[in-house]
Amino acid sequence: MLSDQEIIDHIDNSSYEASVKWIIQLVNHEQAYLSILLRLLRETDQGLLRIKIPMALGELGIASDAVLGTLIELAKNSYAVYTGVRDAAQKALAKLASQNIKAISSHLESECDWWGAEICAEALAMTQDRQAIPVLVHALQKFPDNSACLKSLLSLAGEQSPYYVLEADRGIEPTDRGQLARNLLRSHRDGNLLASKALRYLWWHLSVDEQQSIEAYLTGRWFHDGPFHPAFDNFFHERFRDLMRRSGLDEEALARLRQATGFQPLRAFFNLTSITDLTSLRVDQAVTYEDCNLLRFAALVERATTREGESIERLIEGLTDRRSETQRLLEQEREYDQLREELVLLRQRLNDLLALEATFLEVLEPDEVRNWSAEIDHIAEQIKLLQRRISNQGEGPLPMLRRATERLLPALREHGVSFKQLDIEGVLGEYNFVEHKITLYPAMIELAARDLALGALPGWTVEEITGLLSAIVDIHETAHANLHLGRDADGQRWDNLTSCSVSLHEGLAQCYTHALIKQTGDKQLLQIFTSLSKKQPEAYGLWSLLEPCSHERLRYFVLAQRNGERWPTVFDVTAEAMQLLAGNRNWIKSRLGEGGWQAFTARLNVIESKLQGVQSRSRLAAACNELLELCDAFAATKLLLRSIFGGFPSEEDRRLLQMAAICQRPPEANAYKRTRLLAINLQTAMMEAPLSPEERGIANTIIEAAQIVRMTTPIEQKPTKRKQKGSQSNK
Repeated sequence: MLSDQEIIDHIDNSSYEASVKWIIQLVNHEQAYLSILLRLLRETDQGLLRIKIPMALGELGIASDAVLGTLIELAKNSYAVYTGVRDAAQKALAKLASQNIKAISSHLESECDWWGAEICAEALAMTQDRQAIPVLVHALQKFPDNSACLKSLLSLAGEQSPYYVLEADRGIEPTDRGQLARNLLRSHRDGNLLASKALRYLWWHLSVDEQQSIEAYLTGRWFHDGPFHPAFDNFFHERFRDLMRRSGLDEEALARLRQATGFQPLRAFFNLTSITDLTSLRVDQAVTYEDCNLLRFAALVERATTREGESIERLIEGLTDRRSETQRLLEQEREYDQLREELVLLRQRLNDLLALEATFLEVLEPDEVRNWSAEIDHIAEQIKLLQRRISNQGEGPLPMLRRATERLLPALREHGVSFKQLDIEGVLGEYNFVEHKITLYPAMIELAARDLALGALPGWTVEEITGLLSAIVDIHETAHANLHLGRDADGQRWDNLTSCSVSLHEGLAQCYTHALIKQTGDKQLLQIFTSLSKKQPEAYGLWSLLEPCSHERLRYFVLAQRNGERWPTVFDVTAEAMQLLAGNRNWIKSRLGEGGWQAFTARLNVIESKLQGVQSRSRLAAACNELLELCDAFAATKLLLRSIFGGFPSEEDRRLLQMAAICQRPPEANAYKRTRLLAINLQTAMMEAPLSPEERGIANTIIEAAQIVRMTTPIEQKPTKRKQKGSQSNK
């Protein structure tokens, strides 16, 4: 046996290649030398020895716990970072992993501490072997703050990273989940696109508290170290950062200042980015978010009862011993809404004036400057007066509504609130299209969650449903913001938002909400969304009509609505199609044959009966779609219409045609405030949109054409009796 010194001298005096070959021969000749070499690695501080031996160990391919443990300890040595020893140990581990991935995976799962997991994860990433992905998922669950495990998982998983990160997140203790999200944020900051995608998926799975924790983490870094993420660099100004750090502004003022500087909160950044992936509309303006913990009393009185069926008005008055208490609260709520709307409009006017002043200051005459400045000062004074009216030393509408919420919310929890319908807009949240601000009402979301827990979702905790429902409202309102502010490829926005029906806005917002939930793969979010949809008015259910449409086709439809273009409706297409069929009935009959003609007219008769009794726009659209489906089912009618139309409408086309028929109309009366959408009143929302005189005329035109198609000529009178029997049996 060679002595330690003889081994050291031989390795030290040989080249790298010769040393590696000699060590391999030495161990292959006598296995006992392996333990000696491992001991020398642990004991010596000679740099060349600690590089050459690991290289040889990698070539030997012996992935025992002793070898792996020694290499990992060597790589962990802080001195090794500066001598190339860590790199040699890492390469040796990667070589061993490529030869025996099960051994290093097993060692990682059972033997490694935090630092050992980092070393093994990096080695596994170097192999580019996807078999290591489950091991890295498990390591990340064990060490959620280990950035090496995360980066290695992203590297190996590639485009599938979001799904594996979500799998890892589900196995992490709730108290530690924020660590994984913060590591993703760091990788996102460093420009890792896979981390960005994974974080956008993970964001919707975090609780509100976890989201706020990460937001606070980002904000703290922004205050002290400058912008924490490259995406914010374009919006960042040093003077504003210093002002924020020193000013001690309250939360609302700080939010307005951040909006003025264009600084997007993290919540807005990920929400809008997620929606942008679906809509292909980019938002380059700041969107702010707020949680307003107020009850919406008008919505409760109009849309809800207690669990036992008692009116909310009676409950409130019984709790307060005041017969007029509900009316007083409703008046305060109306006053608060009106005052905050006036504030929004004044702030917008002030911002516009300040921007104009900065643009034209050099070309204005002194008198014009004084007049302009006087108007700015006047508006600023009006804003101060309105703010004082809202609070009024604790006696204004806002503090009184806050006190009423604190007083009544416990009783509403105890008695339970059963909603007749659950709008999102104005009830659970809202989007202010002048101030570009999204507001969520946590107290109302909680009451809605309690209602769902007792009805559609028994067995779920209120806390679980509240968190998921908050995410849905968040996504819905963000979709409104994206559709409003998002620029298309031509740089155009949806400037005239109030020219369209509320049904169109809510249908599109819910469609993109559903699409994003499906993209995240969160089954719980999807279940809450589905349960919520069952308690919502017709406009919110239009997502199911659009759901099968491709995102690209939907984008064309959205752009047409934004640009004020009239999209063809299913009414138009069906009326023209039926008139064409009526004019060519003999040709169709000859092509179908007697059996085909009987089958065609029998189904046509059923649909005609539906058209006779139709009373609403949505039902008329559905009946028209049935007629087009009938034409699509028979070769002769499909051929005829294709030759005339240039192509028969596909299912996707027909769904968009139905959407246009239902939503493409002037907005409902009182559908908008000057700054935001309104949830329309209960009676209107629970009714299906009635037919206009024009639509009734279209229905009659279609019916008349269908009757012409089905009519029987004198030569065909013999089978009349049999046809009547068949007709009766179809009714």
